[in-house]
Amino acid sequence: MKPEALMLLEEVRTAIAEIEEFVDYRKGFAIYTDHRPSQIIAERLLEVIGESVKKMMRLDQHIILTDSARIASLRNRIAHDYSNIDHATVYVILTRHLPTLKEEVEALLKEHG
Repeated sequence: MKPEALMLLEEVRTAIAEIEEFVDYRKGFAIYTDHRPSQIIAERLLEVIGESVKKMMRLDQHIILTDSARIASLRNRIAHDYSNIDHATVYVILTRHLPTLKEEVEALLKEHG
């Protein structure tokens, strides 16, 4: 794996760790939607993850991440259509899809890092 791809995987791992540390999403949707700082942090870090994944897809097409195209697409929606972000969608990503991405990134870093 190219060193640049490893660096991007590290960026994704760091962003996931920061989401887990700073975003209040584990206590339920109502808590998440009532805590604006959590929304802002989650959206920004998902944007970082999406940008890193987008760059990885261009750099090394052998890196397989579940829903990588959708991750990159989310980044574009956050960056370019911010006023229409659906908090329910972001919450579902945090609770259902982020754990899978974390596992895949950790496995790739363990294998290649």
